Amino acid sequence: MPASSSSDADYRQFRHGAMRDVAYSLLPPSERARLQGIAVAAVESLFEGEALAPFVTALAGYCRLAREEGGSTAFLVRERDYTRRAAEQAKRAYDFDATERLYLQLAEISDAAEAGLALCAAGQACLSAGRFDRAEQQFNRVLDATEDAVVRSRALAGLGTVYKTTGRIADAEQAFTQAIRLQRQAGERELEAASLANLGLVYEVTGRMNEAEANLSRALAILRDAGSPARIPALLLNLAIVCKHTGRIEQALAQFNEALAMFRAAGDLRGEGTALSNLGLLHHEQGRQEEALHLLKQSAALHRQTNNRRSEAIALGNLALVYSTTNRLQECEQAYLQSAAINREIGSLAGLAAVLGNLAILRDEHGRSVEAEDLFLQALALHARSGNRRFEGMNRCDYARCLLRLGRIEESRENWRLGAAALREIGDESELERKTRAMRKVCEASGINAFE
Repeated sequence: MPASSSSDADYRQFRHGAMRDVAYSLLPPSERARLQGIAVAAVESLFEGEALAPFVTALAGYCRLAREEGGSTAFLVRERDYTRRAAEQAKRAYDFDATERLYLQLAEISDAAEAGLALCAAGQACLSAGRFDRAEQQFNRVLDATEDAVVRSRALAGLGTVYKTTGRIADAEQAFTQAIRLQRQAGERELEAASLANLGLVYEVTGRMNEAEANLSRALAILRDAGSPARIPALLLNLAIVCKHTGRIEQALAQFNEALAMFRAAGDLRGEGTALSNLGLLHHEQGRQEEALHLLKQSAALHRQTNNRRSEAIALGNLALVYSTTNRLQECEQAYLQSAAINREIGSLAGLAAVLGNLAILRDEHGRSVEAEDLFLQALALHARSGNRRFEGMNRCDYARCLLRLGRIEESRENWRLGAAALREIGDESELERKTRAMRKVCEASGINAFE
C-alpha cells in the first residue's frame, strides 16, 4: 500500500476539523455552553497559579463562548478575570496591540466604572505604542461615558500626555490641571502625584523652571509619604532634567544615576532606557563622547526591544549629536533621519521639531546653509506651535548663525536677540553660554563684532 502524502494528511485533517465544527454547530446552545465549561474546568484542574498564565487568553475565550451560549453568570465573572489577566500579560510582554484589544474586550463586558478603567488602560497601551490618535479616541470615550471622578481624572491625565506629545501645550496644561483637581478631591494621592509630575513637564518645556521644580518636588514628597516607590525613579529623572537646565550639573548627574539604579532594581527596561538616554546626553554635553556613545547605544537597543517608539526616536536623536561631535557625519545624518521618520510616524511634533532643528545645524555647519534654512523654519514653526520656549530659543540662536553664513547680518542679529532672550527668560544660562561661544566664532569668521 503506497505511503500517504503530506497533502493527504492535510486533507484528512481538514475533513476532521470541518466535521467537528459542523457537529458542534448542530448541538443546542445549552450543550455547547456545557462543553465550553468542561474545557475551562479541565484546564483549571490541571494548572494553578502562575502555571495557568499561558492559558489565560484561551480561557477567556472559552468563558466568552460559554456565556454567549447561555451559560451561567459565573462564566461572565471568570471571563472578566481571565481577560484582565491576559491584558496585563500582554502589557508585560510589550505587545501593545494585544493589550489594547484585550482591554477593549474587557470594557465591553464590564459595568460602567470598570469599563471606563479598561478604556483608560487601552488608551495607555496606545500611548506606549506611540499611537496618539487612537489613545485620544479611547480617553475621549471615557469622558463621554462616565461621571466617575477618579475614572475621568485618569482619562484627563491620559489626554494631557497626548496633547503634550503632539504639541498642544495649552490643552495639556488644562487637562492635567483638571485631573489634579479631581484626584485631590477624591484623595487619590498617587494619581495626583503622577499628574503633578506631568504638569511639571509642561512647565519645563515652556520654560517655567521654578514651577516645574516645585511640582516635581511636591509629587516626589507625596509618593514618599504614601510609600509608593515604583513611580519615584521617573520623578527623579524629570527633576534631574530641570537641574541640568538650570546649571546644577552634579546634582543632575547624581539624580540620573539614582534613577537608573532604581529602574534596574525593578527590572523596568523602558525606564532604564530613558535613564540611559538622559545620562548619555549629559555626558555628551560635558564633552565625554565615548561614555555618551556607549550609553545611548544601550538606550536605543532597550527602547527597540520594548517597542518604545517615541523614546527610541529620542535616543537616536541624542546619538546623532554624538556622531556629529565626533565627525561621523554619515552616521549622524542617518540617525537623525531615522529619528525624524519615527516621530512623523507616531505624530510627535515636539520630537520632530527637535530633530529637524538639529539636522539643520548639521547641514549649516557643513556648507549646506540654504538647505539648513528651510529645516530651521520648519523646526521653529513647530516649536512655536507646541510652546517649547527652550528649544525655540536654542534654534533661534542656531538660525542666527545660519543667516550670518548666508550674509544676512541684520536678520541674523534679530534672531540672535530673540533666541538669547528666550534662554535668559527660562534661566538656561549654560545653554546660552554654549550658543554664545558658537556665535562668536561665526561672527569672527564673518569679520564682524560679536552680537550682544
